[in-house]
Amino acid sequence: SDWSSAWTFTVDTVAPGVPTLISPVSGTETNNTTPTFSWNTVPGAATYRIQVDNNANFGSPNVDATTNSGSHTTGTLSEGTWSWRVKAIDAAGNESAWTAGWTLVIDTTAPAMPG
Repeated sequence: SDWSSAWTFTVDTVAPGVPTLISPVSGTETNNTTPTFSWNTVPGAATYRIQVDNNANFGSPNVDATTNSGSHTTGTLSEGTWSWRVKAIDAAGNESAWTAGWTLVIDTTAPAMPG
């Protein structure tokens, strides 16, 4: 038979750059139990994966979500110290390295009444 028309494809093995975390700045203390985390978007990224964990090693993240924007608002987090990090993923599935983890302290306990 005759040859079919030619098709082309692209092999992409290059990961997008690592996002830059914006807020909340590492070490921030807040009483907001549903914080919004934000980062700079990077060229070529289709989605971002964010992890939030009450353990700095991210062994079993309480939040492990994917979004196509430069921010994510969590469900309710309990009082304590939380670590968070983000990585970029392009349309071919290449993943950047994780950002360094930043911490956030949620404190909903009012101070003691003065005597």
